[in-house]
Amino acid sequence: MKKSVLLLAVLVCAAGVLTAAENWESKDIGTSGGKTIMGKDSIVVEAGGLDIWDLADGFRFVYQKMSGNFEVSAKISSLKEVFEWSKAGVMIRESAEPGSKHAMLVATPQHGLAFQYRPEENDMSQHVEAGEFSYPIYLKMKKTGGKFAGSWSSDGKKWNEAGEIEISMGKSVLAGLAVTSHVEGENTEAKFSEVKITPLK
Repeated sequence: MKKSVLLLAVLVCAAGVLTAAENWESKDIGTSGGKTIMGKDSIVVEAGGLDIWDLADGFRFVYQKMSGNFEVSAKISSLKEVFEWSKAGVMIRESAEPGSKHAMLVATPQHGLAFQYRPEENDMSQHVEAGEFSYPIYLKMKKTGGKFAGSWSSDGKKWNEAGEIEISMGKSVLAGLAVTSHVEGENTEAKFSEVKITPLK
């Protein structure tokens, strides 16, 4: 059976209430002024940043360090439009450096879903259109060896392929939620729920 790591701010158990926030890290990469608010059933991410694109990125990242094969998924309920290319989604990234290799699937206000990746450190990002959508939307990134695959779903059950790429990364990577406003100094806001990381064989 797959073991899922649920991203919750509070876990209720027989012994009482235990915080789970220590399992996750949240930081601005290549920008500043972001905020992560963890609720019982949802996560709100406020982020500025110029973009996750070109040679280096500016965004807010909520993540865990992972190794081996796994998938990270989340339900996105909304994303405030600061710019037509504001982004919110799921990402697998080699490091927290702005120019890190990565692969991600994101929702945007005016350009639908986008499967984007940077195959080499400090290199140009690449883009694959993944179609139109409506909220809420479920996004997933799956890592199998050096293969990274994105998929999306309108109900969390039936999944559609968005893109796939092979990228050579280190043994340990960072996986989680990525948000950028595409306007430095002005924050967007994205609302996530049902966030989980599932190790795979």
